[in-house]
Amino acid sequence: GGGGGGGGGGNTNAGYTGYIDPKHHQLLIGQSHRFRAEIDRLKRLDEDRTLALREAQEAAVTSSARAAAAESRRDAAESMTIRLMALNKSLLDHYQSALTRRDEQRATKHMAVLERAGINTAATVA
Repeated sequence: GGGGGGGGGGNTNAGYTGYIDPKHHQLLIGQSHRFRAEIDRLKRLDEDRTLALREAQEAAVTSSARAAAAESRRDAAESMTIRLMALNKSLLDHYQSALTRRDEQRATKHMAVLERAGINTAATVA
């Protein structure tokens, strides 16, 4: 009498006669088509979003690179301006001291000429 235990698993199919209701069958097929269409739609949406995200990321990277390049150019221009200003100041100082030396030499020559002519430069200056 040991064979009786195996029957318990078969109960899930109790009432199954091998007959499928055609209306129910159509309903399930329709549902399956709708699900598949929805899955396809969601896949396309996901692909579109992925593409849009990738494009946005690429645009952001490009924009960021462009901004960094612009900042780098700005920095370079700024440091060039500072160098030019320093150079100009140096040239100006050099020129100024050359002018001063020239003026001093001229004044000295002028005074020498006046003194040779017998004119008292001290009185002229005062």
